[in-house]
Amino acid sequence: MAAALGMAFFSMSLGGTFMVIYGSYLEKKAVISQNAVFTGIAASMAGLLAGFAIFPAVFAFGLEPNSGPGLIFSTLPKTFDLMPAGWVFGLLFFMGLFGAAYLSDVAAFEVLVGGLLDNTKWKRKKVVFWVCAIVYVLAIPPMINMKVFVPWDLTFGSGMQVLGSLLAVVTAAWFIKRYEFLKELNMGKSFFQTFLYWWLRIIVPSAILFVGINWVLESVFDFKIFG
Repeated sequence: MAAALGMAFFSMSLGGTFMVIYGSYLEKKAVISQNAVFTGIAASMAGLLAGFAIFPAVFAFGLEPNSGPGLIFSTLPKTFDLMPAGWVFGLLFFMGLFGAAYLSDVAAFEVLVGGLLDNTKWKRKKVVFWVCAIVYVLAIPPMINMKVFVPWDLTFGSGMQVLGSLLAVVTAAWFIKRYEFLKELNMGKSFFQTFLYWWLRIIVPSAILFVGINWVLESVFDFKIFG
């Protein structure tokens, strides 16, 4: 469950830093609430379509559906191999996977690059070069060893996503003046505006904190709150 919740945070770009970097590039006239709704619907639909396409095929061929990261790189290739014209579907799938990974990498790298550009006098080319070099070196251990990849994926892909989201929402709802906060939402004065303000101050941080605690219990202490 911890991995699933972490994946939900990742696919919705709720890791905190992703939201900050995307938000900083929005035009002043952009309606944040509208963009948030569209993002949620699009991400949910993409996840459902992927599930409807992948898991029936895996079950149909009697393969293991809960193999974690191995589902993509081990189980699915076997599924495509058993399908008529499977190489076509496999090619399309992995091209789509590459596109999704590339777009996520662009956002992740821009967080690091943007942070360094704002706090140093380095040029963008120099910053990009050093960020790519350091990330490449750090990526070698999980690339060659699944025993490293799995715990790193759960820690940085799930746990840190939740922590980043918590820091982002607490900063926005507690350290930005209420007027400025509501102005950025661009929703006008209404009961719903006030409700949303307190929802983001109290309910959302509490829910994220619960997700984080659940992740720690499952990943560190092997204790499951649900089931």
